[in-house]
Amino acid sequence: MTLKRTPWNIAAIFFLCLFFTACTSSVPTATETLATQSVSSNGYPYPAPSLEIDNLSGYPGPQFITPQPTIDIGNVPPLEIPTPTSGLGIVRGKFSLLNPDRRIILIADIFLASIVNSEGNISVPFIRLDPDNDPVATLRNQIDEFAILDVPPGEYGMVLHGPLTDYVVPDADSPVGFLIVVVKPNEITDIGVIEIK
Repeated sequence: MTLKRTPWNIAAIFFLCLFFTACTSSVPTATETLATQSVSSNGYPYPAPSLEIDNLSGYPGPQFITPQPTIDIGNVPPLEIPTPTSGLGIVRGKFSLLNPDRRIILIADIFLASIVNSEGNISVPFIRLDPDNDPVATLRNQIDEFAILDVPPGEYGMVLHGPLTDYVVPDADSPVGFLIVVVKPNEITDIGVIEIK
């Protein structure tokens, strides 16, 4: 009986040769490799010095958490607000975070953006932010007080403008849903404490 040379027969002979060659080679098997390597304290068989980790909490590890500096409120000097420039006003205030996880918001620039009414049968106010031209807070301190100098008189909405997003400061008592700041010429407008939830 003769064996035909079909693709299946050739493939079977190839895999048998490969199997017998692999079984007789001098390459260590996985169990031999694990026995010769040092195993680190967390059980991973990586051939590197094991790391001593005291706290195995989740990501990010404790070595990546930057401790937040504590601020002694008594040692932070109050903002020195100058006299308003003739015909312009100044807006001052303070942010209070009710949720410390939102601290990233206060890294943003504080703008007063113009309020524009929509055209049509129903006029709806909205805020138009122009970061190149709108008044921005130039005085700030470590306890989240701020002042916006040389603001033309008018009505504004307050926007925290960050690199990735904008946050319009809300006001539940306002009919439009956002904080409206009215600036008068030659006056300092103190908007008080703004709570951010």
